[in-house]
Amino acid sequence: MIKGIQNLRIGAKLGIASALGVIFVALMIVNQLTANATVSRTNESALLQSNIARAAIDAKAAKDAEEAARAARAATQEAESAAQPGGGGTPPPGFS
Repeated sequence: MIKGIQNLRIGAKLGIASALGVIFVALMIVNQLTANATVSRTNESALLQSNIARAAIDAKAAKDAEEAARAARAATQEAESAAQPGGGGTPPPGFS
């Protein structure tokens, strides 16, 4: 194999070397394009996961705020009924 390459003229050797260089550059370009596409898909997936996590946090915060408001209303109503004459509230069954 090496003896066959050594018998080639210099022009043929340069042509082969140039062709190999072009092939390697083409392979590097293809590799870069596929790597960029993979990174882009990964970034989109990360952004989607981030949006899902943010929505879950917002939903939990809204639920907690709703529960806190409900508890505050209940405490306010209880305080108002206790402040009424007679202790407020409803008497136990059997007492009028």
